[in-house]
Amino acid sequence: MFRKLQQAYKLIQFYCKALNSKGHGTHSPFVYTFIREVLNDDRHFYAYEEINHLKKDLSSDRTNILHNHKEITVSELTKKVLSDKYNRLLFRIVAYYNPKNILEIGTSIGLSTAYLASANKGIPVVSLEANQEIVSFAKQTFNDLSLDNVSIKITSPFLPDILTQEVSEHPFQMIFVNQAVENIFQFVSLSTMIESDAIVVFADINKDLEISKSWNTVRNQDTTTISIDLFSMGIVFFKKAQLKKQHFAIRF
Repeated sequence: MFRKLQQAYKLIQFYCKALNSKGHGTHSPFVYTFIREVLNDDRHFYAYEEINHLKKDLSSDRTNILHNHKEITVSELTKKVLSDKYNRLLFRIVAYYNPKNILEIGTSIGLSTAYLASANKGIPVVSLEANQEIVSFAKQTFNDLSLDNVSIKITSPFLPDILTQEVSEHPFQMIFVNQAVENIFQFVSLSTMIESDAIVVFADINKDLEISKSWNTVRNQDTTTISIDLFSMGIVFFKKAQLKKQHFAIRF
């Protein structure tokens, strides 16, 4: 109950300071375009229905799996994933900015991954997940949706080692942090992980402490040019052409 009250108080504080969702008063052409063309794009893409149909099937799956050292059902895990609203925003970010490759940290059962991968099936998505049992369900998700552009890698035992190995082969133009892990950007330099003009997205920045730490670490880096707080998601843009560092809180 106390945690819910904390979340409600944070949300009230956020709405008091945040810009409206129409872009009025935004003194940045780049962010104004993001709001109008990406954030508020209300088109309904066919992939939404495909993924939502699969989500309904997973929501009724009573199979037990081990998650964070305790047994839960696939149905219970499905309820914990990112909401449709934010998953669809991920889809639109990929569709609009068209990154050449994507790294996801935390596959879970693969629903957010599916949105990332469905936006453009020509973009390779590498997803890192520590739980072998969950990986098997995620792979089935990708098979059911015919997503051949996704590869999953097991991250156990230590995520920074896997990240260092992964980015040594090729840096990424988009990273999605979808899992509560230790503040990885204290161990792995973000500058070695990303291409120029990259995008880094964080889920649950006001809900999970570890993701919140990672979000603030990246948001406050000197190389960060634009950061956007949507309360339940944080987005960081690295724009070489922009010299001034700017941060925006926007209602969504």
